[in-house]
Amino acid sequence: MNRLKLILAACCLVLAMAGFAQERPSRVPAKRDPMDVMQPDSTFLTIYLRGDERYHVRMTIDGYVIKQNKKGYYCYAKVNSKGQIVPSCRVARNPENRTKCDWHYLKKLDKNKKLKLIP
Repeated sequence: MNRLKLILAACCLVLAMAGFAQERPSRVPAKRDPMDVMQPDSTFLTIYLRGDERYHVRMTIDGYVIKQNKKGYYCYAKVNSKGQIVPSCRVARNPENRTKCDWHYLKKLDKNKKLKLIP
């Protein structure tokens, strides 16, 4: 009987130690280096990731939030009526490749600081 109690106590001790030894997952920041992604039309776009494993956004090199559409293009992001970040109809381009129409669209869109923070 004493031997059984000793074995049971040892098992409880091992299980308790194993429980304390487990690490809680920590937040990991998104890779901060710029990366080039290929759009479906074979053009390249330089993007950054911002955030952690729970929430992150993709941004152009000059700070506009972008979102990928159903066709695979990265487009400038906007907030819909439900408060969700969705892709706009305007395909994102690097600053040196933007047209006058792109710049005009971006003036209206603005680099909305709140847009970067919406989960």
